[in-house]
Amino acid sequence: MTATAADIAATYFHAWIAKDYQITSDITIRKRFVDGQDVLTWFDLHTTIAPPVAVANWSRVEEGKVTRIAVAFDPREIIAGSAPRQ
Repeated sequence: MTATAADIAATYFHAWIAKDYQITSDITIRKRFVDGQDVLTWFDLHTTIAPPVAVANWSRVEEGKVTRIAVAFDPREIIAGSAPRQ
């Protein structure tokens, strides 16, 4: 059975959830939109230094692999949380 673009994108996010990325503590997937080989995943990025941040992740799936990713989010809370404390 051939994996769909949505299956590949879901696998990518499950793999990301299982890893340790320093300040990333969790992600909460809110919605996934599929248009052929393009998958847009809307999620909340939880960190140890800031409130959750809404993120849009656009993945392109070709021949069963994620070949391109574009991400958009507002980093201001994360930047503020990572600043040295006075």
